[in-house]
Amino acid sequence: MGKISLLDCTLRDGGYVNNWEFGIDVIEKCIDNLEKSLVDIIEIGFLKNEEYKEARTVYNNVDQITKQIAPKKPHCIYAGMIEVVSPIPLEMLAPCSSETIDMIRVIVWKTKRNKEGTEIDALQEGFRYCKGVIEKGYKLSVQPARVDQYSEEEFVNMVKLFNELDPYAFYIVDSWGTQTPEQIMNYANLADKILKPQIALGFHGHDNMSMALDIAKAFCGSGLNRDLIIDSSVNGIGRGAGNLDSAEAAQFLNQNYRKNYAVPYLEYIGDTYIAPIFMTHKWGHTLPFYMTAVRGCNPNYANYYDFELGLAAEDIEGILDIISDKDKIIYSEEKAKKYLRSYRKKQLDLVIVIPTCDRCNSIDYLLFKTVNDLWLFGIDIVIYDSSCDNRTEAVVKNFILDGYNNVFYKRYTGVFDGFSLDNKVMEAYREHLNYKYIWVMRDGLVPTLASVYDEFLKIFKDNPDIVVVDASFRNNGDHYTKEYDECSSFFLENMARATVLGCLIFSSHAAGYMVDHYPLNETTYSLWLGVVPFHYFAEKQIMIMLYISDIFEYNIAGTKNSFWNKAGKAFDQWCYYWDKVINALPSVYDKYKPIVERIEMYDFYPFNMESLLRMRGNGGLDWKLIQKYKDIIPKVCNTSMWKFKLAAAIPKSLARWLVVRPHWRMYNIYQKLIRM
Repeated sequence: MGKISLLDCTLRDGGYVNNWEFGIDVIEKCIDNLEKSLVDIIEIGFLKNEEYKEARTVYNNVDQITKQIAPKKPHCIYAGMIEVVSPIPLEMLAPCSSETIDMIRVIVWKTKRNKEGTEIDALQEGFRYCKGVIEKGYKLSVQPARVDQYSEEEFVNMVKLFNELDPYAFYIVDSWGTQTPEQIMNYANLADKILKPQIALGFHGHDNMSMALDIAKAFCGSGLNRDLIIDSSVNGIGRGAGNLDSAEAAQFLNQNYRKNYAVPYLEYIGDTYIAPIFMTHKWGHTLPFYMTAVRGCNPNYANYYDFELGLAAEDIEGILDIISDKDKIIYSEEKAKKYLRSYRKKQLDLVIVIPTCDRCNSIDYLLFKTVNDLWLFGIDIVIYDSSCDNRTEAVVKNFILDGYNNVFYKRYTGVFDGFSLDNKVMEAYREHLNYKYIWVMRDGLVPTLASVYDEFLKIFKDNPDIVVVDASFRNNGDHYTKEYDECSSFFLENMARATVLGCLIFSSHAAGYMVDHYPLNETTYSLWLGVVPFHYFAEKQIMIMLYISDIFEYNIAGTKNSFWNKAGKAFDQWCYYWDKVINALPSVYDKYKPIVERIEMYDFYPFNMESLLRMRGNGGLDWKLIQKYKDIIPKVCNTSMWKFKLAAAIPKSLARWLVVRPHWRMYNIYQKLIRM
């Protein structure tokens, strides 16, 4: 065996963690202490054809590095790295001198993609570039990326190719930390048989499977009859799971191979300069990095799913299992998001359908607030429109053009009688039965799933038939989940809530059954969606869940709807039809019908003070209507009849004037009277 050298790549490989932005002072102090530690080779950073900044260890000419390493220490070899897929042009590379770095490490790739996207051989290009580096007078270290992608025959041929250049060193590079000691030593033994005796053999590995030190030990103890180089970094700083720790490697070599590295200087760098980086840019061995390693997958996927999104390990594993072999190699955030969406869509095949009409601003805000999260969750959103113009369609198409392929526009051209949305809602279910779950929601609500999605998902793992959802702010701030095992308590607690368009999520099986078996007739008219779940539960033993959380918020761009305040429509809806559909429900609910019929919700009292004023101002409240519904009014609300009469006695123009001036003195007088 020849000599064993330790190469520290903190300032180069560690830069993947912090974008190489170590800072001028830290770069100088790291180089100084690495020199004092007596490591054999110090890798200063990358040479790339990009803008140079003093605070980064990325350089576009060797003179920039020369300033940082002067005066050079005789016991050190100073190195920089170049990636040959997008290298700094050789003409920009100054010749080696006694003041410049001594070694250039060149990352060579097996293949690359040309401008047309076709995969082509890249080794010959790497060979030519490496030859140019030698001609510039530098020691050459050949770093073939991802040794595991080569078959034995391909690896042997590659070693033979670069052996012709007589480089200073040739490396076994385990880029993703996927290899075992036995696998690395197989490559090392193959290389040892081919390489000229004077060429050193190096090992650069990552710690995704916590084997970096074991591999280094096997590498050093293999009895290979040539010089060896082990790569490491302070505190193991590096992309993903990081690298072999320099202090740990140095201590091992001191104890077993009579080396004399000054370990305290490495520990000082770690405690003073590298540990603070770890506070904001994490690296190190984790289960997700192990998962990528055993799948031969780029560890950047683990970094994105674990460190950036904080996904559970089981979710990360599920996503990694669906990544194609091709996409495992080259990572991008776009690909990571694509596979996350595919995985989420398999977990919960849900569509949100928004029936709307002439509310383009409301739809614009709703999509702006939700579309990105819904895309990541694999949830489609359909704007189900019956507007008089194409402005809503234009809004939706803008989001589609922005790349949100989970957004769809559909125009409803079916029946509308000027009063009830039932036909439109029923058709929305019929058209989306290809999804597992359908959530029909009015455009006045904005689903806010980002903070509750994991809990939300747990509910659907048991495949409920119906899920009732509601916001915690509408329920005294409560957050809870409940399953109903009998229909009467479900009716008592949820009849009023179910009338809110957006509080019911149906499985496609339940939606299909209800559309087919509970037609629109006098027992369901105007409240079909709100009452059919109670017919269904009374008829069949189904699974119904209630979920109260931060599930939605109000749409601040929503239009205030005055429809129900006109021409007695509120009385028709919440007196005549409300009374009719409730009393038409099965007899199992009879005990609770009188209680449920009184509409009292957090944000909806059809006959409260403000509502009565609005009705009066819009011509929807007069003495005739009060007389017409005098027998039903006491059944549906707690508002005394004299309060209806007081509101009806106010001139319409004054009522309209009061509604828009809620702080005026006369309004306060009215408020006091109405609360008596």
